[in-house]
Amino acid sequence: PPAAEVKALLRAERRAHGRGIALRSGPGTTIPLRGPVTAGSLRVLVVSPVFPSGALPTLGRFVAYRVRAFCRPLGASPVVLSYRPSGICGIEPRSWRPLRAIPRRETVPGFDVWRVDIAILPGTGRYVTPDVWFESCREFLERHCRNVRLVDAHWAYPSAMLAARARSVIRCPVAVTLRGADMHVHAANPALRGRLRNALNAADLVVALNNTLASIARHLGVTSRIAVVPNGVDTEWFRPLPRAQCRRRLGIGRRDTVILAVGALAPEKRLDLLLRAFASLSGQAVLYIVGGNRLSGRSCRPALERLARRLKLDGRVVLVGPRAPSELPLWYSASDVLVVSSEREGSSNVTLEALACGLPVVSTPVGEAPELLSKRELGIVAAEVSASALAQALSDAMAARWDRPRIAAWTRAERDWRYIGQQIAQLYRDLLA
Repeated sequence: PPAAEVKALLRAERRAHGRGIALRSGPGTTIPLRGPVTAGSLRVLVVSPVFPSGALPTLGRFVAYRVRAFCRPLGASPVVLSYRPSGICGIEPRSWRPLRAIPRRETVPGFDVWRVDIAILPGTGRYVTPDVWFESCREFLERHCRNVRLVDAHWAYPSAMLAARARSVIRCPVAVTLRGADMHVHAANPALRGRLRNALNAADLVVALNNTLASIARHLGVTSRIAVVPNGVDTEWFRPLPRAQCRRRLGIGRRDTVILAVGALAPEKRLDLLLRAFASLSGQAVLYIVGGNRLSGRSCRPALERLARRLKLDGRVVLVGPRAPSELPLWYSASDVLVVSSEREGSSNVTLEALACGLPVVSTPVGEAPELLSKRELGIVAAEVSASALAQALSDAMAARWDRPRIAAWTRAERDWRYIGQQIAQLYRDLLA
């Protein structure tokens, strides 16, 4: 992303952190990581390439929520191992530079977080990152992880590959969580496929966020035990709010029909499909797209702005930009339908957040959506990843009558993090028995 946008994002993240990331006191800026995880004696090593930091509180927050959810019922104390990439001889992508603001050692509420610096020549990272990460953290593993009783690795690449090598230093069960890109992208790479298969077969347990990821793993040749446990959502934070008040606070017209999209302005989100689908709808709905650039990867915003002008959608499409996670319940409660137009997903966090707020969802048939939205009272799955199919699903959703309290109640009963955490904790108890 352009340096000015990165700096602005960093400033916004720091302001969010300064207003109290660790506190829960009603609608604020960032959904908090509440208090200590646990005082348990079971030590768990969490391996993840991304994890929240005081400098970037939203970076990998979905990993932190999942770890917190199972550590409490398991009686575990987590220590987190991550990394900071840097170039060689000053050669590095500009998008890596903001990551220098992340400290090597810090305490994020409830988590002891360690990061090692790994030097990578741009363009070679996908092939060498696991090995460089292991060599960089070998001393940390030897000095600080001898009493670890479980490794909880997130993503097959690079974390499972690191965990497989780390077993030469720390001898304990390894569980790997498949999240999406590791199976959809890296497992399709011939140069990585064999190594991923070996790393997953070296694990004692593989946990997939949905049945699609589990199927890809089996097709890859993974013979380790595979369990499916989806993501959860904080239903205390994401809950229905008074619609009129939310619209007034966000400056949305009281009678407007509002279609909402939330996510990074990244190519795989296929917001171009959404704009084309939206252009074909009759009526005067307004499309709000909430999201900004990722710290790595190019932004689609200029292309989306050009496409909106070409489709004559001026005034009907609003690119809101990035918003703090704690503001999202306002958007979900103020909208009529959420749209997920991605060409690939693992488990869409925004889908669960919207459902927890009682908002119906229209999604392309990717990731968990075909399973989750098979319950027609929650939303509609498009027939395929195309503008015409998405337009038809949107049209059907706008014509339907939705029971929003029922949507929120189902999500509280089936997907609250406390319920999901218990499922993961039981799997890990069995693994340690």
